[in-house]
Amino acid sequence: MFGSPRARSLAALALLFLAASALASPCWAILPPLQVGAAVIDITPPEPYRMSGYFYERLSTGTHDPLYARALVLQQGELTTVLIVCDLIGVSRELTTEARSQIAHKLSIDEQHIVIAATHSHTGPLYGGVLLDWWKAKQAAAAEQVKPELDYPKFLVEKLVQVASDAAQKLETTTIEYATGHETSISFNRRFVMQDGSVRFNPGKLNPQIVRVAGPIDPDVGVVLFKTGDKVAASLVNFALHLDTVGGTEFSADYPKYLHDAIAAKLGNQCTSIFGLGCCGDINHIDVSHNRPQKGQEEAARIGAQLASAVTKGLEKTETRMGAQLAASMRVVEVPVQVYSEEQLAKAKSQLALVGTKELGFLEQVEATKIVDLAARYQGKPLPVRLNCIALSRDVAIVCLPGEVFTELGLAIKEKSPFKQTLVLELCNDAPAYIPTKKAFVEGSYEVVNSRVASGGGELLVESAVEMLLSLHQAAGAR
Repeated sequence: MFGSPRARSLAALALLFLAASALASPCWAILPPLQVGAAVIDITPPEPYRMSGYFYERLSTGTHDPLYARALVLQQGELTTVLIVCDLIGVSRELTTEARSQIAHKLSIDEQHIVIAATHSHTGPLYGGVLLDWWKAKQAAAAEQVKPELDYPKFLVEKLVQVASDAAQKLETTTIEYATGHETSISFNRRFVMQDGSVRFNPGKLNPQIVRVAGPIDPDVGVVLFKTGDKVAASLVNFALHLDTVGGTEFSADYPKYLHDAIAAKLGNQCTSIFGLGCCGDINHIDVSHNRPQKGQEEAARIGAQLASAVTKGLEKTETRMGAQLAASMRVVEVPVQVYSEEQLAKAKSQLALVGTKELGFLEQVEATKIVDLAARYQGKPLPVRLNCIALSRDVAIVCLPGEVFTELGLAIKEKSPFKQTLVLELCNDAPAYIPTKKAFVEGSYEVVNSRVASGGGELLVESAVEMLLSLHQAAGAR
């Protein structure tokens, strides 16, 4: 009935082999299901309110489309991560530290796995920084009568706590689908090598002095869908393209607004669409090969539609991860900052009065503002920046970096990542201006003049992010 002794021995060996194989492989069945909750909240300030984005003072005159904070809460077992993306030019370390503390207390979770990011909209409120302090001081000195202004940082923290709480109340079991689209027609490296050997940013359309572009773009459109049953509860889209297509004095979310509208039309209004800005410190939407205007809501709508089309095409080749495995890590990296003398600081302070006028060159305005900011915020000490990595499975990971990161640095992280798909988000947790490459520091131009970090800081972030990704992936393989 059971065969010969030799056959029984072989069968026993086979059973032992199968048992050993099961022990050596991750057992997805024992993992609790991944849950997702998403929510949106309006963070538009009342008008008039100073607007961010440029080196001159602007007051808002209205709202073209509301500004939102969009929250994604992921939970599996005892681990909870929170990602909130705001339609703002940036979020400061002080503000995000306070918001994370309150969110962690409200939700009874670990604050180190809470990420707060910005889309970098140039048509949002100016609510902090050297220029705001200067303009307020000038206003006070002139004894101007101004009605009390909304304490926007306090208002924003309250909204961030609320949207995180709202998302946490909507947790449902989810599966993950991911895809990568491809888009090359809307983003352009804005740094060019000129005939005199210099490198300039935005040298003008059809400029005959342009020799060649100085760097690449990142054409990947990363997409992750979070599905609860047959519906898509949330989507995360990641693309590297600077947000400065609208201009004017009306509050607006810029091109992500049109992307969100298109995703809602395709996936349903129940889908909370979130846009995470990719590494685009040297990337914008300006095509120098023609002289057509590229500013305004029409341009933002065109870009949003093109990006939505890339998302749709990418989703035609969606991959599904039924066995989601949530993991997260956070690391504080000490990044060296630029240092200036007392004489340089005194000169910069004296030049602040000329910022926003034609009496001081643009790059001189940028440098003066930067030097004063460095002295006020960093005082020559290394900048402690938070890096967050979130693994959704053994295939998909999200990297969250501070500042406006050059695209080459984001590409380097993707290239070295062990995950099949890696979404790299910038302007997370802090906004220390531009983070160029070592190569760009040698070349110079606007982004380098406006940078706070020292040369090599960007490469240090890449090294740390890759180490974190490798560690997460190894841990996933060991489970």
